[in-house]
Amino acid sequence: MPTVHDALEAGAIAPGFRLPSNTGDVDIADYRGKKGVVLYFIREFGCMTCQYHASTLVKAYAEIQGTGFEILVIGGGSTADAVKMAQRLKIPFPVLADGDRSVYGKYNVVKAFAVIQKSATFVVDLDGKVVYAHRSTSPSGGLNLGEVMAVVRKMAPASPTTEVMG
Repeated sequence: MPTVHDALEAGAIAPGFRLPSNTGDVDIADYRGKKGVVLYFIREFGCMTCQYHASTLVKAYAEIQGTGFEILVIGGGSTADAVKMAQRLKIPFPVLADGDRSVYGKYNVVKAFAVIQKSATFVVDLDGKVVYAHRSTSPSGGLNLGEVMAVVRKMAPASPTTEVMG
């Protein structure tokens, strides 16, 4: 019988979680009402394609932050593995360790055919609602940065305008 999280898609409330990371414990609830969140679930900390995608997110980090969003990378491994990856790739945002993959389960980022770990990207708005969900069994398909950027840009707060007095 499917659980509520089996169909976690855009429009659903993002499941809560608290995980250890390279920067200390991170609770997604701490962002609600303050920042949106881009969640990137990697296959493994040692996955070279996932590391490439994380490096791509590093390059886009300033722009993503400028739209009012934070990036959280979640990997199925130890906190030590998260710290190593963050240090090696010079990642400025939290890299979280989900050792038992319980958060993977909440977001339905589970192994396909019990052996192929999915990767996934979710964008969560200020109210905790999932506004973008993408999962892939292909290592190269877990992050579509163009789609993520389009979503966060569209949701960015309007810039203050200056009136010219004449």
